[in-house]
Amino acid sequence: MSASDGGSVNTSGGEFIENSSVSIIATPEQGYEFLGWTGTSLTGNSITIKVISNQTITANFKRSKYTLTIDTVGSGEVSQQIINSARETTEYESGKNIRLSATPQSDFLFYDWEYFITCRTHYKVHLMTARNWINKLISSTYKVENVFYVSESDKGDHTNKHVHMLIDKNTDMTYKEIRFGLGNVSVGDYQPIYDKDEVCKYVVKHFGKNVDYDFVFKEKS
Repeated sequence: MSASDGGSVNTSGGEFIENSSVSIIATPEQGYEFLGWTGTSLTGNSITIKVISNQTITANFKRSKYTLTIDTVGSGEVSQQIINSARETTEYESGKNIRLSATPQSDFLFYDWEYFITCRTHYKVHLMTARNWINKLISSTYKVENVFYVSESDKGDHTNKHVHMLIDKNTDMTYKEIRFGLGNVSVGDYQPIYDKDEVCKYVVKHFGKNVDYDFVFKEKS
């Protein structure tokens, strides 16, 4: 008894008395799955062989494959390629490293939002308030590239607003740097964005309900 790469069997074989029964179990390694046996018509990863002659039995394994589904928001496309391979596919073997490249259409831009914050202040937030905050943040540090903001009404005081911001930066930033850049503003919900889809859904949840929103871009020199 033997096993191909990607797994093992519970016995290495040997000499057995005629008509004796031998149980063989094939166990795949992580990232592999059991494919089948060579040398017997029996199926399943656990079989019992009745010894009536010399036999060579091999457990065969293959790498597990997983489907990678990619969605886009806006207009553009994403190419996918296995690193060190020119082949493109949407089904990948376990353990493969995949390179994804996002390409926006000519009238769209690609942003990698990496920080989410919520800003509040004791004074009334007007149309230009959020933009003034963001312009101050961008001018105070070279790290911020672009900001998308949504200004929506407070639950407890509908005459005032709070501002959600998505920040695109070129290097890591600390809460202290963002707080300093915004000035006399209360900064809450500060966090790196790990689930971009969920955060973006949260930020735009009140679109169409009297909210202000816009992009603010760093001026390129």
